[in-house]
Amino acid sequence: MLRAIPVAVYTCDAQGLVTFCNLAAAKLWGRNPPLNKDHWCGSGKIYRPDGSPLALDDCPMARTVREGKVIRGEVILVERPDGTRSRVLLHPESISIPRVRSWARSTRSSNWTAVNLPCLVHPALLG
Repeated sequence: MLRAIPVAVYTCDAQGLVTFCNLAAAKLWGRNPPLNKDHWCGSGKIYRPDGSPLALDDCPMARTVREGKVIRGEVILVERPDGTRSRVLLHPESISIPRVRSWARSTRSSNWTAVNLPCLVHPALLG
């Protein structure tokens, strides 16, 4: 379901490796990044709104994981492999997911763990 929605969604693990991206994210980035290899973003380069370079380690996704806070409405520019750029509105957030040990085991509170798996959604492409 997330794969086909018309807004870009992707996830990273606690080390910043991109673990999932939907079709809209791949289109935004101009590529379908190899999962578990790219860090923080599927775009090759990112920039601040004024066009100055933004290090991937300082991007909103990385700051969300590092600082454990929700970042709402920050704008960055992403650059595709062909050099074109898009302005995007970001909303990274850490989420918790259940630790599944076996399908047969019932889900109790002790089976839940916070894994710092933020989901970054670009709900509005600004240009």
